[in-house]
Amino acid sequence: MDVVHPSANPEEIYVQIAATDVAGLTDYYIQPYYAQANDSTSINEASDDSSSTGKKKRLHYKQAFNDHWLREDTLKDWVARDPVDKYAVICKVCNCKLTNTNKTGLLAHVECKKHQKNLGTNGSSAPLSRFTKKLFVEDIDDKVARAEIILSAFVAEHNTLFAHADHLVECMKHMFPDSVIASKLAWRRTQTSHIVQEGIAFQERQDLVSVCQRQRFSVITDESTDISDSQVLGIVVRYFDEKRCKVIDSLLDVIKVEDGSGTGLYNAFRNLLQDKQIPLSNILGFASDNCTTLTGSESEFQQHLKRDVSDIFVMGCVCHSFVLCANNASSCLPSWLEEFVKNLCFYFSHQSKQNNTFSWIQECANSDEIIKCETRWLARENVVNRILEQWDELLIYFQTAGSKDSGNGTSYIYQTMNAAGTKHILLFLSYILCKVNAMNLEFQSESFRIHKLYDVISREYRSILGMFIKDDIIKSRQLSEIDPYDVRLHKKLSEVDVGGRCMAQLTRQPLGEKEEQFRTDITKFLMELCGQMRTRFLFSDESVIAKLRIMDPKNITNASPGAERPSIISLAIHFPSVMTEAQLDQLDEQWRNLYYSRSCTNNLAGLEPPEFWSRLREMVDSNLQPKYGLLSYFMCSLLVLPHSSACVERIFSQVNKAKSKPTSRLHCDTVANTLIAKEAVMAQNSGCYAWTPSKRLLEDVKEGRCCKRFKDKLGMYKKEGNLDFVDLSLYSSGDVDGGGDEHH
Repeated sequence: MDVVHPSANPEEIYVQIAATDVAGLTDYYIQPYYAQANDSTSINEASDDSSSTGKKKRLHYKQAFNDHWLREDTLKDWVARDPVDKYAVICKVCNCKLTNTNKTGLLAHVECKKHQKNLGTNGSSAPLSRFTKKLFVEDIDDKVARAEIILSAFVAEHNTLFAHADHLVECMKHMFPDSVIASKLAWRRTQTSHIVQEGIAFQERQDLVSVCQRQRFSVITDESTDISDSQVLGIVVRYFDEKRCKVIDSLLDVIKVEDGSGTGLYNAFRNLLQDKQIPLSNILGFASDNCTTLTGSESEFQQHLKRDVSDIFVMGCVCHSFVLCANNASSCLPSWLEEFVKNLCFYFSHQSKQNNTFSWIQECANSDEIIKCETRWLARENVVNRILEQWDELLIYFQTAGSKDSGNGTSYIYQTMNAAGTKHILLFLSYILCKVNAMNLEFQSESFRIHKLYDVISREYRSILGMFIKDDIIKSRQLSEIDPYDVRLHKKLSEVDVGGRCMAQLTRQPLGEKEEQFRTDITKFLMELCGQMRTRFLFSDESVIAKLRIMDPKNITNASPGAERPSIISLAIHFPSVMTEAQLDQLDEQWRNLYYSRSCTNNLAGLEPPEFWSRLREMVDSNLQPKYGLLSYFMCSLLVLPHSSACVERIFSQVNKAKSKPTSRLHCDTVANTLIAKEAVMAQNSGCYAWTPSKRLLEDVKEGRCCKRFKDKLGMYKKEGNLDFVDLSLYSSGDVDGGGDEHH
């Protein structure tokens, strides 16, 4: 690459770039870049004035930010991606934006006066040889350590077997024989386990424990049985990250339990916190699925927890509650319906002949393939919708198949589809399951959602009640006063709402005498669904869930001038460990001042609760003291309150991937460490290849501290005469016997 400085215009830099095409030929073209005189701050495309001069118009292209620049020795320490403009580069030295530039333009910017001045140099032009030299020299041992950490991160993120490391590193040495880093890699299954468990996971868990020791958090748990029939308890911690203004769910541990009772699970949970010196008093909320072992008034786990933390906020998983409501309500449907759906789906399962024949009919009708049956009614919404979408194609297929073969249920399926009311009830289920699933999906999110819980559920509950409860009752009474089982409040059967598509089907194909039974079944379903929701959710404006609506910033930023100010004290008295009696006066005063001085929050309008309440503490009074410090602290503490246990469900899905048939011998500790390491890698929203390990982790790997931690732990287990806590299958015999290679 040659750099030419034309004497006519010394500020225009022409760079000759060689580009090789697929045929091996080399083409050359001239790409101009301009730098503003006297400390330029941007690099732009050359203007094209060919229209006025009559010269041939040159084509220009826009250069997007290249992630490879972040790994270039000459660029990585001063370039950064612009979060808004993908065609721009941020210079961290000059604190400016460089627009539409490529690598050559960036190298030219290094030599401009402003960049040199900000670097503390004399601003003299550097020779071209500087571009070929490394501005920031990194020790070879650091590079090797970084390579081994990234390879270990790959193993953790993609659930790769530790044993694969033995051959993977040898492949790299053969693929890159000229690489000094590859030749120095001492990365095997042993080192992989050390880095993943005693490096990445060790430091991630240390950071999480440190957070739990100094601030409020909530605990979300679930118990399950893995592939090796071991009963495990997953523990996730929800805390508020002040630096990122974000609520974070992080895996604390997955522990194996011998006693699956409520008392046994709680003892295992409490021992874990005590071993890590995490005070129980820092727990503000608790959530789990709705199994009787962990939640409910009769749960031993919950009784022990409330004994140790008296004012803890306990929440059953909202998503599990919706599933249970739908499953219980489905028992009111005709028994033949579930059998029909299962038979229809199982008919195509693992049956290549039936699938091939039906695929031909689908191609003629230009439709999709049918999906497999699900066990839960909420999950069957997709099945019901697919059946309705392909109703005509299925009728054609089973009409033909039924005439040829009546021994595998085809005749039954065809007769059921032709029966009056089958399509009608499927249309109703499609409508009602969609409503329940919408609520379910809303609260599967791991972000802060509890402030929306009461309004969302109340709105949908009122809507479902309105399908079979008289309109004047819905308008005149509170939700808590309406008993869905009271038949005196029900509409006439002919007035029961069944959904738009079902009503249209009833108009096109009346059921005659069967319509009364059809509407009776639907009313029973709606009645049981609402009864289950009323049992599991407290529809009262005086409940804690209803009071948490005050955390929505829209109550302040969008409140009308004449709106009544909600009380914050009625919420604060439920959390005495966060807000003491002596602080209530100051809390109420700050809340009142904020509510009546809404103009000061105009710049915070539209923010989500975590960021809104966190940034509120930045406002100061005339004495430079926090204006809403106590209010911000109280609201930020409540941000950790959980609304579901979906995050633990996701953890157990990862457990099944990490501990599969080939890895069924892995210990619970190894699985937990692998999942924690995976979370650490994915927390940066980048793949393992772009993950940036901390300097502390680099030093630990470089100095062999990860290996030392393992040997210290192994020595402790040997002294106790118990090696059951170590996955010996991950290590060579030399490692377990006390030998093994030290890293570097």
